[in-house]
Amino acid sequence: SWPAGAPTRPLVRGVARALGTAARYAGFVLHPWYSHKCLPLWGACKLMAIARFQPQRPAPIRLVGFRVSYASVELLRYIFREIFVDRLYEIETDKARLRIIDAGANIGLATLFFKLVAPDSRVTCFEPDPRNCAVIAANVRDNGLRDVDIRQAALTDTDGFVTMHSNAALTGDTAQSLSRKFRERLADSPTRIHSYDVPALSLRPLLDEPVDGLTHGVEGAQGRGMACPGESRAD
Repeated sequence: SWPAGAPTRPLVRGVARALGTAARYAGFVLHPWYSHKCLPLWGACKLMAIARFQPQRPAPIRLVGFRVSYASVELLRYIFREIFVDRLYEIETDKARLRIIDAGANIGLATLFFKLVAPDSRVTCFEPDPRNCAVIAANVRDNGLRDVDIRQAALTDTDGFVTMHSNAALTGDTAQSLSRKFRERLADSPTRIHSYDVPALSLRPLLDEPVDGLTHGVEGAQGRGMACPGESRAD
């Protein structure tokens, strides 16, 4: 039995976290369909070490064969794990040239993923935050990527302008939203919410040809008719 006052909860949480991490990477290694396993695994290990020993390391970092710019190491590690280890946007297809719409592109890691697994893919990135757009542009430019169209705009149901809400203290916020209430629930303090107006574009004109994958990281726009019938989605 544990002594009175022993810190059992932190220990249990630590063990659960370690088991979850082990299961995630075991599933990644054992999955029969996942290609390009070595580079993402090395990248994940590299980011774990950097987050532990060099959390303020300046960009860029070499990952999965790309020169990657980013806003913060911790956010980069989180997004990298989702996209390259959890394979959030995995598409099983024999097509060599995919047509991708990356809605809510953040810093462009999904674009790098698609260019890794299908180098001839055509990707259209939508990202409302001008700082994130600058990082996407750097990642496209520094890696000599072709057929990547970057649009600094929110993807909604109609063209015009919308108000975005983000955490003013968090550069590269991955949970920017059209809903202020949603963003406030994730913030330490409502006073940290930064609101700004951005151009908005409709998805519909982009569906004049088949789309193989549509990433859907558009907080607050899901209920505004952004998704169109018949689309092909990656998530």
